[in-house]
Parts: sequence; structure tokens; C-alpha cells
Amino acid sequence: MKRGKKFGLYIVAGVLLTLLGLFYELMMDLNEIITIIFISVGAVLIIGSVLRYTRYGEVNTDERTRKLGSAAISFSWFLTFVLVNILFWIDYFEILKLSVGQVIGIIVFFMIFSGAILKSLYRKKGDIH
Repeated sequence: MKRGKKFGLYIVAGVLLTLLGLFYELMMDLNEIITIIFISVGAVLIIGSVLRYTRYGEVNTDERTRKLGSAAISFSWFLTFVLVNILFWIDYFEILKLSVGQVIGIIVFFMIFSGAILKSLYRKKGDIH
């Protein structure tokens, strides 16, 4: 099986599992853990497939790639700090009512995606500056 086709199947499976979990959450009165499992497994399949597809064939790391990765993670932490402050003000002015679990989920997903996106952008750009 071709490389792209294999990863495409994993992504489709992840999307279907995530949608199934959302469907169960919205339409059925099932145990909450079932929907969490479906959504989590679907998200892991999607994210894992995308990361494996983009890193396929990568042989080694050198000083430049470590520098780019460090810069991306550092800026991701800064952006996450800004997000935490925004979420604080949203709660303070009661714009949205968010639970602790929702806030932690937002923060964790934001950290993961911002780090990955910044690393990809820095890698395409070739340098930090």
C-alpha cells in the first residue's frame, strides 16, 4: 500500500471515530466515558497520522533543527501564557462560563497545535529570524 493511502486511511478512521463520539454525545444518552474514548482515539489517530506522514523519511537531527524546535516550543509557551490571560479575562467578565476541564483542554490542545505549527513554519522558513 502506498504511503499516502495508508496515512489517509488512518485519518479517515480518526475522523469517523471522532464524529461517532460527537454523535453519541449529542444524540444518545450513553455513559460519558464512551464518548470520551471515541473522541480521544479519533484525535490520536488523526494527530498521529499527520505527524508520522510529515516526519516520514526524516533521518537525523542537527543543531539547526534543535534550535528551530526550541524556538518553536518557547514561542508556543509564550502564546499559551497569552491564552491563559485571555481565558482569565473571559471568566472575570463572565463572557463565557467554562469549567476547569474545558479550560485545561483548551490550553493543552493550544500548546500542542501551536508548537507543531510553529515548528513547521520555522522549518519551512529555514531560520528563526
